[in-house]
Amino acid sequence: MAPGILLTIIQIAIGIFTVAIIILLIIPKSRKWLSKMQPEPRRKQRGLGLADGLELIFIPIYWLIKLIAGIFK
Repeated sequence: MAPGILLTIIQIAIGIFTVAIIILLIIPKSRKWLSKMQPEPRRKQRGLGLADGLELIFIPIYWLIKLIAGIFK
């Protein structure tokens, strides 16, 4: 596979991932679901919902890297 085509595929995948996150944040129903996932502590802690956000970001990136590695095998 030519490097130009591979770069285009990676850029399209990242773009689709970004659009999906933006759509999830725009739709009120999913925003309500995302806010319900966080517990309500008595005292607000700084990095409480950080794990959910990192999981949402890094799982598609992991699968994208796995897909690229599978292409080059």
